[in-house]
Amino acid sequence: MVEIYRRNSRVLNLTVTDEADAAVDLTGCTVHWVVCDAVGTALIEKSMGAGITIENATAGQIRIDLAPDDTDIPPGTYQHELLVIDENGNRYTALAGQFTVLPSLTVDIP
Repeated sequence: MVEIYRRNSRVLNLTVTDEADAAVDLTGCTVHWVVCDAVGTALIEKSMGAGITIENATAGQIRIDLAPDDTDIPPGTYQHELLVIDENGNRYTALAGQFTVLPSLTVDIP
């Protein structure tokens, strides 16, 4: 589960692992991440070169950068999912869960 205050920045450092909890080699892979509302509408989308960086491919380490504009969505609990696509086009859901946006009293401060 991820929790963040509305209009806050955040860096999510993640390690993609397999069923045995071993790091997945991301060499040649592309990675996508999305946060959706209850009907499946994407509210936040990140991809490689647009918010996602593979920090260490062989160790399965990625970085997702969230800016205040990304998290400027109504407080509530959403679903998030991380998709990995290998060089052969095989798709793997590497992570899924809840993404909670908490209310912020300073949301209107630039």
